[in-house]
Amino acid sequence: MRTLCLTERAFARSFGNTTSSLPGAAFGPFGTGFFAFRRMPPPHARPAPRAFLLAAVLTSLGTAPVAGQQVPPQLPLQRDYPGPGPYVCPAPLLPVEPTEDERERAAQLMSDALQAQILGDLERTRTLYSEATAADGTDAELAYRHARILEDLDLADAAIQEYCRALALGAPEVGILDARDRLDALYEVVRERLSERALEAFVSGLDQADLGLYDQAAAFFAVAIDENPAWPAPVYNRALVLEQLGRLPESIAEYQRYLELTPSEVDPVVADVARRIGELGGELTRPTPSPGNALALGVVFPGMGQYYTGRNRQGTIVLGAAAAIVVAGFAYKEVTVVCTVTPVDGECPGPVHDEITERPYLGPALIVTGVVMVAAAVEAYIRARNQRAAQAEAAQELGGGTPTAEARFRVVGPSISGSGTQVDLNLIGVRFR
Repeated sequence: MRTLCLTERAFARSFGNTTSSLPGAAFGPFGTGFFAFRRMPPPHARPAPRAFLLAAVLTSLGTAPVAGQQVPPQLPLQRDYPGPGPYVCPAPLLPVEPTEDERERAAQLMSDALQAQILGDLERTRTLYSEATAADGTDAELAYRHARILEDLDLADAAIQEYCRALALGAPEVGILDARDRLDALYEVVRERLSERALEAFVSGLDQADLGLYDQAAAFFAVAIDENPAWPAPVYNRALVLEQLGRLPESIAEYQRYLELTPSEVDPVVADVARRIGELGGELTRPTPSPGNALALGVVFPGMGQYYTGRNRQGTIVLGAAAAIVVAGFAYKEVTVVCTVTPVDGECPGPVHDEITERPYLGPALIVTGVVMVAAAVEAYIRARNQRAAQAEAAQELGGGTPTAEARFRVVGPSISGSGTQVDLNLIGVRFR
């Protein structure tokens, strides 16, 4: 039996004068002819470790993906930056073999580009070469000429990537022997343009982003951009961390700025960025959570306000914490054993008259759980209110008007569904839409 050991003083205050001072136990008369004692449970039997284990399990469930759940794709951070040594080209993408018509069109576009270059129209030359490389991505000479024009237009990052593509397509084998030298020289120019402060800020921004400190990461990337406004990588990374912070209008603006700095025909990330801009624009028209609903749900059930505002991990953490506190308060108990004879060595040698169980920490545990629930509900209310205000402001900035719809929920009762040999029983559920 798991019981709690009281000191003689504490026991005497509860049950009268003690009759023994045996170490680890306290004895005393309990009514006429009865004796009561309490003992401390062994350390491995105490409930706190089990409660924390329960909280850890619930929290891990919140971080695990749910079957069938659609997780919005996140773009990766760009981590490459000019460092010492020669430039190392990334692994090339396998080009798609063009048709005969595409080859002929690419050859005609290259001829038109050469004429535009003779006339000094570099922008038109770049456009024609871009169309030519899109038609035929297997021509090393075409990639090399495209890189030369990009270099002349001072688009260093795009030119470096196109020189790499020309090398991967076998430029030296077709008599183009200076592609590697031009690449190294251009890389040296890019490295000299970037100040030491910009590089340090870029690396610090990556470190902060990896730690989940997105506010600090955005600040560091902003420093790198201020030092070198034409450097695309920190612009892209800042757009990504601003998206993580929920500052969608700023994120979209930075993504658009990245598209302006990076020619779409060279950088494969551009297509992903353009698609992401469309997705974020759609986010601004989604229904917003109701602050009142978030508060009410959070007060009724721990963590439900966080679930309602779209933060499953935080909701599960609140739920796990509340469950752990209640379990710890309920599992910790004091058992008073009432014997008909004097206890010997902390045990009752004769018949047990009664056992009295008390849970002294259950009340405080329920109070603390209530405080956690109210605090989480208030946090969900503030979050929902800020989401609504930010979305309305963002929609106005982008000319989309102010959203009027709000996210709703409804409670569904018990239901049974079956598929093959599997039967699912749902007792109660809350659906958000």
